[in-house]
Amino acid sequence: DDDQKALMARAYYYEDMVDDASHILTNLINNGYNDKTAYFTLGNVYNKQKDYKTAIYYWEKAVELDPTYPEALFNIGVGYLYLNDLPKARTYWDKVLQSNPDSVTLRAAEEALKGTEF
Repeated sequence: DDDQKALMARAYYYEDMVDDASHILTNLINNGYNDKTAYFTLGNVYNKQKDYKTAIYYWEKAVELDPTYPEALFNIGVGYLYLNDLPKARTYWDKVLQSNPDSVTLRAAEEALKGTEF
């Protein structure tokens, strides 16, 4: 079942088996699996590989499915920070504050914004 495969891929990701996670998630997505957590996790895989543009692409796909997905919005900001696009990073961190995030994500976004004030 696709949900079980996605769960396995997340477990692989957390065990730092990113190639296995990437393989499973890419196959699922290519076969029509449309799940925000799958896109988010695949974005995280690409982030670990320092492919920030591709990571942002997948995090944005997660946000298309859930426009208030705070962890994805936060990660997009981080991706843009790595790409040296501070204005875009700050835009996404501002969106996190508006998305009613959990306290950990809220504090991370506040700290990111505070640390990048002009």
